[in-house]
Amino acid sequence: MIENHGEAKPRVIVAVSTAQAERSQKLGSAYHIDIPKDASLVVLDDYKPVKTPYLLDLIEQGLLHPGAVLVASPYMTGRYAPADEAELFFERENLQLVAELCKLLGAMRVKTETSTLNIEEEETTLSGHVGKKIGRLVPYQGKVTGSLNDRQEWSRKLTLEDSYPGSPANLQAAQELISRHALKDPDITSLVSARSGENYLTKRTIRVTYDGTQDRNLKIAAEVALPQVSFGATFARRRHSLRRVTLDLLAEFPR
Repeated sequence: MIENHGEAKPRVIVAVSTAQAERSQKLGSAYHIDIPKDASLVVLDDYKPVKTPYLLDLIEQGLLHPGAVLVASPYMTGRYAPADEAELFFERENLQLVAELCKLLGAMRVKTETSTLNIEEEETTLSGHVGKKIGRLVPYQGKVTGSLNDRQEWSRKLTLEDSYPGSPANLQAAQELISRHALKDPDITSLVSARSGENYLTKRTIRVTYDGTQDRNLKIAAEVALPQVSFGATFARRRHSLRRVTLDLLAEFPR
């Protein structure tokens, strides 16, 4: 885990090389880097070493490099994940935190399963001058513009099942975990009050289904557009995603 050490960390990090940053500033719209206001641009230069501790940590993990778009965990763990892997990464974190919460509440058995249907459309726009060169001659050269849409659909399922001896509920520790990791789902957070008092909860089954990307950080990352230059042409890619997520939880506690 990346420790904060009191420094404010951005929701989204976009890393570019010095050359990419200079092209964006000097060569106009074809090389423009589009960064949302809530994202942070990091310019990586071989001659100017990074000194910020958490950025150094990301470099050592192999996550931070030119062209990388990293998203901070919505669960306040201090972790970052590449934008194209972040949803799966955060779903795993969520399952782990729910299981930990149930354990603190004295669970004997916890089974969580997340089923996700993804529909993703990637739009690629192309502009610039391209040519075919043979030897020292350029037999043709012209300007190319166009766009390409690529649509994909897929589903995935994550399952986590744990068993424990069972114990009295540690309500204070459970509430601290909810606050520390910004857990907001009322079906999950209400487990704390349900496990308190004399007539306490011994079993709960939950199914939650929602559409769309709920995390603000992922929405910010989806707005990032980085030009990719190849053979004199500039490619800009944007992703549009639709998601349907179903969370099933079975928690059993001692009587």
